[in-house]
Amino acid sequence: DKRLLDAQIAEKIMDYQWRRTPDGERCLYPPDTALSFPAADLFETIHPNTLMHIPCFSEYINAAWPVAEKMHITVTPHGSEWQAAICNWSKSGEINAVGTTNNRPWIQAATAPLAICLVALDTLKDKNR
Repeated sequence: DKRLLDAQIAEKIMDYQWRRTPDGERCLYPPDTALSFPAADLFETIHPNTLMHIPCFSEYINAAWPVAEKMHITVTPHGSEWQAAICNWSKSGEINAVGTTNNRPWIQAATAPLAICLVALDTLKDKNR
């Protein structure tokens, strides 16, 4: 489910925090507004309406681009799909893919925003090992 993917990006990459709304619902809030609300229990079930305040990182490039900038992700077209990777740029302007899990430096997806999100989460898996 892309909305659950968006929630993972919000929490694990973009530093959103689980907070309680004035109505008592559990929602993810961006870091600049999160402290205005009481903390929420992290073990509650995620209901679809709690995700409505999260940008559609996996659907829209304007939402995914801050993820790409924060994680140093490069995204390029590859045939009918898009590929993304954490990259370093050499002084000569060459792209050097740093790599992700399973030694695959590039992850492919149907859209650029989805490729960005998948490589960002894939990179976190490497760091948590």
